[in-house]
Amino acid sequence: MSARPRWTGAGARRGSGDGILRIGIGAPETLDPATCFDHDGALVLGLLADPLVDHEPATGRLRPAAAERWRVDPDGLGISFDLRPAVRFHDGRASTAEDYVRALSRAVRPETGSRIAHHLSLVDGFDEVRAGRADILRGVEATGSHRLRISLTRPFHEIAAVFSHRMTTAVPSGPVGAEGAFVGTGPYRLVEGGPGAERLVLERFTGYHGGNRAYPRGGAGGPRRIEFLVFSDQGAAYEAWKGRDVDLVEVAGPHSVDARRHGGAYRLTRCASLTYLGFPLQRPPFDDVEVRTAIALGVDRHLLCRRIGQGELVPAEGIVAPLLWGGPTVDNPVGPGFDPRRARRILAERGVRTDRPLPLVCDAGRGNEHWVRLVAAQLRENLGWEAEVRVLERSAYLNWLAQPDSVFRATWVSDYPSVDTMLYPLFHSDSVGGTNYGRYRSPAVDTLMDEARAAADLPTRMARYRAAEAAVHADLPVLPLWHGTMRHLVALDGFALEGVPVDLFGAPSPRMFRERTPWTPPQR
Repeated sequence: MSARPRWTGAGARRGSGDGILRIGIGAPETLDPATCFDHDGALVLGLLADPLVDHEPATGRLRPAAAERWRVDPDGLGISFDLRPAVRFHDGRASTAEDYVRALSRAVRPETGSRIAHHLSLVDGFDEVRAGRADILRGVEATGSHRLRISLTRPFHEIAAVFSHRMTTAVPSGPVGAEGAFVGTGPYRLVEGGPGAERLVLERFTGYHGGNRAYPRGGAGGPRRIEFLVFSDQGAAYEAWKGRDVDLVEVAGPHSVDARRHGGAYRLTRCASLTYLGFPLQRPPFDDVEVRTAIALGVDRHLLCRRIGQGELVPAEGIVAPLLWGGPTVDNPVGPGFDPRRARRILAERGVRTDRPLPLVCDAGRGNEHWVRLVAAQLRENLGWEAEVRVLERSAYLNWLAQPDSVFRATWVSDYPSVDTMLYPLFHSDSVGGTNYGRYRSPAVDTLMDEARAAADLPTRMARYRAAEAAVHADLPVLPLWHGTMRHLVALDGFALEGVPVDLFGAPSPRMFRERTPWTPPQR
C-alpha cells in the first residue's frame, strides 16, 4: 500500500463541517488554458475560468456563461457573442472583448506550444498565426467593449460548442501561468499550489459574476474552499478516501470491485469518451490496414471488458460514444470481432515477424498498466506475438505521443458536447501533429467531416458524421475498446448536491456541491 502524502492528517480530514471540499486527482500538467491537455488540469481550470459558453453537467446542453448570448450566422461562417459586462478577472479588472482577441490568438501562436490549437483551425487567419507570420487572428474581432465577432474560413454550424472549451477562456495581459498561477474569471481563484505541487487550494472569488446558466445559482455559492490533493497512483487515492482524507476520488482497476461495497457513495457514470489502442500509421507494419486488422482480431474485447470492468464496461462497437448520438444506435459500425485463426493467417501472408517483440505503450499511475498487460497476454496467446508493455510517466507519455513508434493505449474524452469532438480531433488531417496521434489522413473522411460541419440541417449533419465514422472504422487507425465508464467515490459529509456530482464527460462537478450549514470559523 502506498503511503499517504505528508500533508494529510487530523487537520485535513473531511466530515468536519469546515466548508472545504477535498478532491483527489492526478498531477496537472499545466494550468494554462491554451495548453492544458490533461483531465486533471482541465478539472481545476473549470473552476478558475468561465468559458463564453458552458454545458449542463447532466445533459451537455449549451448555456450562456461569460457571454450573455450568441448568434451563429445562417451560413455557418461566423458567430457573434454579447459578453457579460459583470465578468471580472480575479485581480478585479473587468474582462472585455479584447481579452478574447488576445487569448485566442495566443493559443494558436507556435511559441505557445498548444497541442489543442486545432480547435480554432477554422478561424480566419489561423494558418498565418500558426506559422508565425502573424500575431493576431484576423477572424477574431472586438466590435465593441463587450461584443466579439469570430469569422470562419469554412462553415461550422456547431461552432458555439467549441467556445465551451477551456482554451477559449479570456486571459489577462502579461504572462499566463507564471509559477503555476492563472488569473481567471471563474468562481474560484487559486491561492496555493500549482503544477508540481501536492496540493492546490482554491477559494471562492467574491467578484464572480454568477451568471453561468449551466449551473444552479449561476455557478456561484459552492463550497467556500476546494482543495485538490495530488496522488501519484490511484491506490493511494482510494486509501485516502477510505481514511476520510478526501471527499471525492476516481477509482479504477483492481480497486473498483472493492469500491462497490461503499453503497451510495459509489457513483458509476457512462460518459462521452473512448478508450482505444492506437497505431502509428507511419511505421511498418502498422501502415498496413491488414496488419492492424489482424491485431484487432487477436484481442477479445468482450473478455477484456469482463476481466477489468466486472460487468460495468461495454465493448465499443463504434468510435463515437452513444451518449453524443443521443443514445444507443443500431447502425453504428461493428467491431472487427475476435478470430485468432484468421489473424494468424493474415500476419503470415503479410510476412510479419511475430518473433520480434511488439511494444504496447501506456502511461503510469492511472490503472492502465493492469489492462494493457491483459491485452499483451491475449496477443501472446492468440497470435503468438510476444507483446511487451512499456510504461512511461505521464509527462513522458504525452511527449512520446507526439511521435509514437508502436501500438499505444489512449483515452479520448470529448472536449465539448458534439459528435464532432470525437471525430475531428482524432481523425481529420487538420489534427495531424496534434491529437491525431497516429497521423491518420483520408481525403474522403476529411470531406465528410467538412460537409457535416457545413450542414445547417441537423439530420443531414448527423448523416455525414455517421458516414465519416464508418469510413474511419473501415480504415482501423485505432481499435475501439470501450466507451467511458467512470467510477467515483463521493462522500457528502457536510455537503448537499444540487445536481450530478460527475458530469457526462466523467469529470467531477464541484459547483454542484453546497454546504449543508453555513460555515463559521472557529473561535480563537
